[in-house]
Amino acid sequence: MPSGHCPSAEGEKTLDLTVKLADLRLEFPTVLAPGPLSKDGPAIKRAAEHYGIGAIVAKTVYPREEDTPRPCMIALQGGTMINHDWSALSAEQICRQMKIAKEGKKPVIVSILGDIDEEVRMAKLLEEAGADMLELPISNPSLEQLQENIRKIKEAVVIPLGVKIGPNISDIPRYAKGIERAGADYISGINTLGPVLAIDARTGRPLLGSKFGYGYLSGPAIKPLALRCVAEMAKSVRIPVVGGGGISNGKDAIEFLMAGATCIHLHTAAILRGLGVFSKIVEEISEVIKALGYNSLEEIRGLSLKLLNEEPLFSRIIPSINHDLCNGCGLCQRACAYAAIKVQGGVARVDETACFGCGLCATLCPVNAINLS
Repeated sequence: MPSGHCPSAEGEKTLDLTVKLADLRLEFPTVLAPGPLSKDGPAIKRAAEHYGIGAIVAKTVYPREEDTPRPCMIALQGGTMINHDWSALSAEQICRQMKIAKEGKKPVIVSILGDIDEEVRMAKLLEEAGADMLELPISNPSLEQLQENIRKIKEAVVIPLGVKIGPNISDIPRYAKGIERAGADYISGINTLGPVLAIDARTGRPLLGSKFGYGYLSGPAIKPLALRCVAEMAKSVRIPVVGGGGISNGKDAIEFLMAGATCIHLHTAAILRGLGVFSKIVEEISEVIKALGYNSLEEIRGLSLKLLNEEPLFSRIIPSINHDLCNGCGLCQRACAYAAIKVQGGVARVDETACFGCGLCATLCPVNAINLS
């Protein structure tokens, strides 16, 4: 199978999914974000052997090895997770394992975190050990200090540096522009959201072993927030944007690409469903693009940015119902807060005088029989 091309039926043209991130060429626009599945050299090599992974970001390394309280990960409904897994290798440890990591023959990006002097030291060590790129995760620091840190790391190494931002930054456009001006080669987002709390209803105890039982949320629950953040980044900078947060399938990935992402990152779905999820996602990306009538990633990248209205819309749009598709399930009727939809004669019908135009029914319909356009 050609690298960077999705499998297809015999004779059908394959879709080229290769992308360029800084000076790296990725076979696929799908990156394994930092986490337990990229915790060390052997784990990175195992991940790299899975079809559909374009690059791997090693789990964040610290100046010294770190442990974490346990339990440290819990699954919630709908593919959402809460974690407090701060365990990490030291920079020296991951450097000793870099040869094994690179045997997977996929670009290895290493996430680093410490004070600025430690980050510069780790960056030099990792570059010498063979890391292809570095990533700096941030939450909500002073922009001026962040810019200074970026400049110092860029002065210390030749390999590219990306910055991964968290969802708690109040002014993403300002930070994104500042990160670009400081010389970062790409910007990524978002990190997990939190702190949050989960409790066992049987005992009243927190489900995590961390202080106060606090953890950080990932998975589908944070996707709408992540999409907004990625769109704001993409509108603000020219450097590549790596977008993610709650991606579980090809449709999710397409949404991030339409919001301006150069490529996408995920980890939670791979933990809960296995690394084979990457193969499925790249196949679904290809299928969705073709179904929409496009021929390349470039045709959809950033497509939504020019459709984001700067002013709110107040006109009422009455939903139309395709009675050939409607199966009369009644879900729209039960969910309508305005009592404007009723199933009559086996199909849903709209009372236009009662309809508020909220749009909920169109997003709930399981057979796509309701349209707002």
